[in-house]
Formats: sequence, C-alpha cells, structure tokens
Amino acid sequence: MGDPTYGPKVYLDEGGDRLNVASGGTINVEAGATVSGIVAASAATTTVAGKVELATSAEAITGTDEERVVTPKALADAVPSHVPAPAQPFKARWNWPRMPNP
Repeated sequence: MGDPTYGPKVYLDEGGDRLNVASGGTINVEAGATVSGIVAASAATTTVAGKVELATSAEAITGTDEERVVTPKALADAVPSHVPAPAQPFKARWNWPRMPNP
C-alpha cells in the first residue's frame, strides 16, 4: 500500500500549461532537448544551495552585507582592510645548545 501523504514532486498546474517542480523533485533533460522559459531558483542559505548575488570588492571591504557572497578576488581586496599589518617583522631566534644566535 502506498504512502497516503505522498505528493508528486513534478506536476502540471491546474491549467496544464506550467510544469512545477517541488522541493526534492528533479527533471532530466535529454541531449538535444530544448528548455525555455524562466527558471527560478530559491535564494541560497547556509544550509540550502540556491541562487546568490556576488558582492563587489567595495562591499566586501565594508563587510556589513549579510546577503551577498564574496569571490576570492573581493576577499583578497578586503583582507588588508580588516587584518592589521604586523608591528615589526618576525625574526627567528635559535636557542639550541652550542649554536650561536644569528
């Protein structure tokens, strides 16, 4: 006996002119097929893949936008604004027995 709570993942709307894909549903498009129309994607979250908007370097430097994602270049541009330079260069000191300090 089937699950009484089961609902189809891919179905036509009541007018029959729109194909709907519910969460978890898939459509396989064979080679040579044509797909047209608007493909809508949900916004991405920290746990669900989806569409995103990329932050500009200026937005990454500001660091206050919680909606956009950062590209590696924008991150590289932003890091110097958020990480202080070291006060003085690091110099290694050797303290091994019988080895002089450089």
